Amino acid sequence: QKYYQKHQQDANSEPISEKSFKRVMSELMEWQEQRFFNKDVRSKSHLADHRVKVKVLTKFFWDKLKRNVNEITEDDLEQYRIWRKKQPRKIGSTYTNDQPVLDKTVHGDFITLRQAMKLAKRKGWIYDLPLFPKLKIENRYRSWFSLEEYKKLLYSATKFIRESPDKRIRIMREDLRDYILMMSHTGCRVEEMLAVTVRDCTIKRGDGTQRNDYMLLRVDGKTGRREALGMWGAVRAYTRIVERHKKNPEDKLFNRNPRWQLAELLKQTPGINTPNLRYDQDGRRRDAVSFRHYFIMARLLHGKLD
Repeated sequence: QKYYQKHQQDANSEPISEKSFKRVMSELMEWQEQRFFNKDVRSKSHLADHRVKVKVLTKFFWDKLKRNVNEITEDDLEQYRIWRKKQPRKIGSTYTNDQPVLDKTVHGDFITLRQAMKLAKRKGWIYDLPLFPKLKIENRYRSWFSLEEYKKLLYSATKFIRESPDKRIRIMREDLRDYILMMSHTGCRVEEMLAVTVRDCTIKRGDGTQRNDYMLLRVDGKTGRREALGMWGAVRAYTRIVERHKKNPEDKLFNRNPRWQLAELLKQTPGINTPNLRYDQDGRRRDAVSFRHYFIMARLLHGKLD
């Protein structure tokens, strides 16, 4: 039966090679790593995100179904959506079955899967892509900080530094405060900031007073390469980081993502109308992404804008 199936595929000018799903996902990761090596993608978090999605997709389509890439059907994709939503959802550093996996997460998995299928098509392993299920993505408001909450966070970060038990912890907490200042005074995305190097930042002098100094940053993220404007707070944070670690021009400004330190700081900082700053009044979680929204809202509410 397989012989006649291949004969029919050959007659229709369709690909007749069979590649396992696991092999295709391996090829996808090699391609993504090559893009990172060529600096088409500068963020390590981009690679890490793909690795997580590849692991989950392989668990279903290869470990569970044993599918070759040319055997994946629209029904398989629908079955994956149902299976994925029943998997434990990661919240922070723990997994829980209390809350279902969001369609937004499944949508992200399908983006990676679609890239793998397109790669297989380019290599001649499949004839065409199956039709992916349509997912209803719920639009959610981004959590942010009011000016009063932001001031409390900076005060808490400074207090956090004074209470450091040793020099190593103190340096980590100083880096955290400067990370907060860089994020909230540039409006950069998290992956953009983590990819910024020292040479990507240029300090510009204002009209003679330090508080009018600003900086330009060359950033690279999901919208491509662009130039971002850093305000006076970013200039101070940048200068301290470079001096503290004696960084070279090719060094990254931040060597790691301080997400867990930030989460602890938010939990320990009392809120205005909430027990702490980790969640806002509507129960939305705050994290490093909230600083970008704060940057925009602060300029609109308190900046000199028409």
